Amino acid sequence: MTININFKSKFAITLIMCISLISIIFFSLTVGIAEIPVSIVARSIINVMPFIHFDLTISNNWEQIIFDIRLPRIIAAGIVGAGLSCAGVTYQGVFRNHLADPYLLGIASGAALAVTIANYFVPPNILFSFLWIQLFAFFGGLLVICSVYLMAFIIDNRNFSTIILTGIALSSLCTSLTFFLLMMQSTRGLSILSFLFGSFNTADWNVVIYTAPIIILGIIFLIFFGRTLNILQIGPEEAKTLGIKTHKMNMLLIFVASIITCSAVALAGIIGFVGLIIPHLCRLFFGNDYTKLLMFSGFIGAMFLILVDDSVRTIIAPREIPIGAMTALVGSPLFIYFLFIKSNGHDL
Repeated sequence: MTININFKSKFAITLIMCISLISIIFFSLTVGIAEIPVSIVARSIINVMPFIHFDLTISNNWEQIIFDIRLPRIIAAGIVGAGLSCAGVTYQGVFRNHLADPYLLGIASGAALAVTIANYFVPPNILFSFLWIQLFAFFGGLLVICSVYLMAFIIDNRNFSTIILTGIALSSLCTSLTFFLLMMQSTRGLSILSFLFGSFNTADWNVVIYTAPIIILGIIFLIFFGRTLNILQIGPEEAKTLGIKTHKMNMLLIFVASIITCSAVALAGIIGFVGLIIPHLCRLFFGNDYTKLLMFSGFIGAMFLILVDDSVRTIIAPREIPIGAMTALVGSPLFIYFLFIKSNGHDL
């Protein structure tokens, strides 16, 4: 059921998705442990809008919940959802394999190992203050992806199988070391379980301000090269005849997608299935044009992860379900469903 999209319909779909995303953000501001009436949220938003002056009195407690607790968390969920989805589309396009996801080369495992090591050598009162966990996670993932590049370059830098296998090997090594360290001192390891399973409960404006621009700029960069990804699908030799430096372009796209993934993991921990399921869903509706896939995957990924985060903080409130567990719970049946669709002749 692929939708035939021309310029006008693409603009219309983009507008609908923008309105839908804004509506979901507005709805998410109302739900939580403390249910906030829609009228209170609307009045609070009007109060902070420039050039609009109404004498609307809102309780400071409501405003603090809306703007200091819920809004940064919702924005973080939306940005991470968009980033992982676009990174997943890019990985699938570069490797020409629809089973690729943003964690294919071991970024998540490297980030988890870095945070686990930091948890043992940095005092908790320092580690969990400011952005130290985010920094360790970002550079842990970045170190793994750089190691994959270096090892693949030494072995055979033009063979994608070498890159993938190197990533899988380093991912397994990092995962083993992470669990070994967690078992060594289980009491201290409990403090980072929320990171390993993904969570937005520590998201605040500091975290969003430092990590969101990297993800947003990366998404814009990938969308700009959507047409190049289309050309790469015909094969490296054919793409070269059209003036594309295939190897350099592939490496650049993988690196940008990896930076987005590192930033997403730093912001929210390890959240699986988003970068795998959302590209498949978008491909089902919008086809294989990467100029559309990247943009629409960003929107749908943002909406999906915001709604999933709403569910994890309300289903068993005041406790929270790890968001990584919820995305796996939702994503696994969806992925199996997509496999059935593919078996019936649909191109995914």
